[in-house]
Amino acid sequence: MYQLPSSTLINQPLYKKTVFEKFNLKTAERELFDADVSRMALVPRISLSTVPALAEGQDVKGFYVLQVVLKRQDYDDKNILLLQKLIPQKTAGSERFNF
Repeated sequence: MYQLPSSTLINQPLYKKTVFEKFNLKTAERELFDADVSRMALVPRISLSTVPALAEGQDVKGFYVLQVVLKRQDYDDKNILLLQKLIPQKTAGSERFNF
């Protein structure tokens, strides 16, 4: 998919219900999110243990790629920004993405 070594592939689902419960999303937020997002999964994990040729960073030891499958092309970008805000990891700022 990303031309990464097979050792990086984890394909771990991230269930919407888990996100809703963990972050205590209100009913309206859940409905808007569910209208746009079909499913989510952590696809590869990039780290020294999965790609030995990489050097471990001082602050970042590894990272995941979150695949978000959308239900429609005209999705509300607030839902993607919500994910970026809720998931407790160092993420690139939204200005680096073309929303």
